[in-house]
Amino acid sequence: MQKQDYLIRQIDQLGSILGKILYDLLGLKIENKLHLGVSTTQIQLKKALGISNFTSIPSEDFLEIIQEKNILSNDSLETLADILFILAEEIAYKEDRADEMHKLFERAHIIYQYLENIESTYSLNRHYKMDKIRSHFMNAYKDVIKKKA
Repeated sequence: MQKQDYLIRQIDQLGSILGKILYDLLGLKIENKLHLGVSTTQIQLKKALGISNFTSIPSEDFLEIIQEKNILSNDSLETLADILFILAEEIAYKEDRADEMHKLFERAHIIYQYLENIESTYSLNRHYKMDKIRSHFMNAYKDVIKKKA
């Protein structure tokens, strides 16, 4: 029983940490200073989850590796996806980081899709973000086709 209580406290604590990271990022986004929070966010995510670089995890293994830690609730997963989404949006217009941006969007989409499949409640916000990510990938695909032509 004590072990279960400890685990629940850790899950709640991690959810709080992710919520604080998201809150800070949204505050910086409103102030147009999001670039200041990107590296800090990556450091905080590394401390909280023990993952140094989300883009280095292969797409097909991403969700499994995240869930392997068994410390993220569905709400925390969604918060993590929101953080990855915001980070991807921040670097969207930096050509030298296009690959990183695609990977962050892709990982956010993987989490959103997973939550969409397992949860019975429809989330308009999640659906909007998934559509935005799909639109991003369609535009990137069109750009690649234009460059080849």
